[in-house]
Amino acid sequence: SLRPYLKSAKREVPRTIGRPDYADDPNGFPHSEQKLRGSTSIKCLSDEEIEGMRVACKLAREVLDEGVKVSGRMLPSPLYHGFPKSCCTSINEVICHGIPDMRPLQNGDICNIDVTVYHRDFHGDLNETLFIGEVNKTAKTLVKTTWSAFRRQLKLLSQESSTETLVLLFKSMPTLMGFQLCDLTVATASTSCSTQHLLFRIMLKIKLLVL
Repeated sequence: SLRPYLKSAKREVPRTIGRPDYADDPNGFPHSEQKLRGSTSIKCLSDEEIEGMRVACKLAREVLDEGVKVSGRMLPSPLYHGFPKSCCTSINEVICHGIPDMRPLQNGDICNIDVTVYHRDFHGDLNETLFIGEVNKTAKTLVKTTWSAFRRQLKLLSQESSTETLVLLFKSMPTLMGFQLCDLTVATASTSCSTQHLLFRIMLKIKLLVL
């Protein structure tokens, strides 16, 4: 069973770095996102906004690769709805959005690291799952199956497939391998709002699949 573990002390981000509205809310509440709830319109991004999204995602990739620190002039944007840490670490049976703590990683763990940065009004959000030492066959199959489903979805996206087609694909592949989906999660998108309810309801995170 899951239990909370000791966490490290909180660190502050310099005030000179741009931040979303929820970073200054005492409860981490995203007021700008709340205004979009219930809307049926879909915003088409301009070329400049698309480039801003690309830059934010590139920076997030560099953070995940330990290439950029706070000097990159960006804010760790998981600090959302009061989330206490600047990234998510989901270990083994934790589906997603796990809170980093001081528990030592052990041989055989699978650990998903989820990084989101906020840079010039855009969020870059991505994650990666790592094998810690030697993991068992089931864990390897779990991660490889999810990765394969993700890659096939990317191919369909390039063909302008419907979101319904993407959902059906992502549900069918894991089932054939003996896994099932967790329906208690919602996707995030790399736009000016951290969670885009209008664009995607497909979770492409490696930790979505559960035994």
